[in-house]
Amino acid sequence: MTEIKKQIDILASSKERWMNLSIKKRTKFIKTLRHLIVDKQNEIANAITLDTGKPVTESMMQEVSASLGMLKYFESNFPGWLKERQFKYFRPGFIFKKNIIKYDPLGIVAVISPANYPFSLPVMQTAFALLCGNCVVLKPSEKAVHVNKVIISLFENSGLTPESVLVIEGDEKPAEEIIRHEEVRKIIFTGSYENGRKVTRLAAEHFKPVILELGGDGPAIVLNDANLSLAAKSIIWSHCYSNYNSCIGTKIVFVQKAVISEMKNLLEVEFSKINFGASDNTNTDAYIKYKKELNSLNVIEFTSEDEAIRKVNELPTGLSASVWSNNIRRARMLANKINCGMIWINDLSVGIPGIAWGGSKLSGWGRLFARSAIPELTNTKTISIEKRFTSRPKFWQYPYVSDKYEITKVVNSIVFGKGSIKQITKVMGKYFKVLFKNHHK
Repeated sequence: MTEIKKQIDILASSKERWMNLSIKKRTKFIKTLRHLIVDKQNEIANAITLDTGKPVTESMMQEVSASLGMLKYFESNFPGWLKERQFKYFRPGFIFKKNIIKYDPLGIVAVISPANYPFSLPVMQTAFALLCGNCVVLKPSEKAVHVNKVIISLFENSGLTPESVLVIEGDEKPAEEIIRHEEVRKIIFTGSYENGRKVTRLAAEHFKPVILELGGDGPAIVLNDANLSLAAKSIIWSHCYSNYNSCIGTKIVFVQKAVISEMKNLLEVEFSKINFGASDNTNTDAYIKYKKELNSLNVIEFTSEDEAIRKVNELPTGLSASVWSNNIRRARMLANKINCGMIWINDLSVGIPGIAWGGSKLSGWGRLFARSAIPELTNTKTISIEKRFTSRPKFWQYPYVSDKYEITKVVNSIVFGKGSIKQITKVMGKYFKVLFKNHHK
């Protein structure tokens, strides 16, 4: 038995305690974690910068603040999201049933995190899984040695480790062992398309579902009525931040023919304003560790809106996109036709709490961070209750006497078609007659 298997076995032996905690108590742990992050925010931002080369201000805004905002949002909304829901179905035989939908934890969820966002993604994904009632095995990036130490300390000091969170460091070998472990019910993977395929293939061998976030091209569509100055400034930032390595960063810009020359000039101007330069000082103002040529941003001309949509939808990825226009109705119509998970109009690359985070095509599948993502990390269970005074043999049970066929046919016409009052009166008499016979047999 390997050390990793032993560690996961120990986590599995205590998982029931976390799974049976009320959402109110789980939320208190996340609140404690959030307060610890606030207390350690300088240390966290500096660790992120040491591991990624990002400017410390970007580390603070894009990872520390983003995590704090998401955790606070979870604390406020999870109690309502996980609340049991009831519904009725108004049809003979179902009217008096009490139907309940509830969300049960899966057990243990694995989170395999990337190097480009070594703090925010593992913390937010782990918190989401924990609040759903799951224990978590976290495999952070082996490239984020400073951030990993901080994360381990935060989980320990918040009381989440060792009973509900297990952090296992290393390369792909530990990740493979985590995926294979029989107690791990689902995997959240963020990374490259090729590594996503490897994870999916291994998970499939063990009949385990996977949530995949594999990045995208972040295409921007700039229409001829857009605020070009704003679009250029935002697109250059989106292209360059996170050292050109954001999963939702803009890599392709489709510009309408009438404004492409002006737009290219504005992009050049905005790119020239960036302060490039490497530094070991985490307090540096250098925006980007190294400089690329601006031709790393692919600018493509289009004539009609249909052409722009076609070109965007032909891209192999579908994580995010942006549309730029002063006519919001026009921009919204285009956004509705784009095949991807997240679209910004006159803005981009902004992680807003409540967004169902995820994509389509080669960007992966599954969603996180929103109410609609709750079924991803829970077992959605339905309980249908027949009350005592209405609990009796149902019309659709044996015996299948001849009257039942005709009654069912007329009921279908009345309930789902265009039934008449005369039909209703006739069929209800037969219905109660058959029901009475069945009940007294």
